[in-house]
Amino acid sequence: YHGSPNKFTKFDRKLIGTRTDPGFAGRGAYTTTSKDVAGRWGPHIMETEIPDAMKFAEITGISH
Repeated sequence: YHGSPNKFTKFDRKLIGTRTDPGFAGRGAYTTTSKDVAGRWGPHIMETEIPDAMKFAEITGISH
């Protein structure tokens, strides 16, 4: 699951790193197997499936 304070209808990789806060463990996209945990990140929750090839993909263009 992925939770967000913003409404969304699809998980868009282009938006990764566009928020201004540093995130819990740095900037990136956070997912969890718990809907309750995703709800702590924001009220808008989407069930996600991440292909194995994407689990550790490097997203470029994010300033640290």
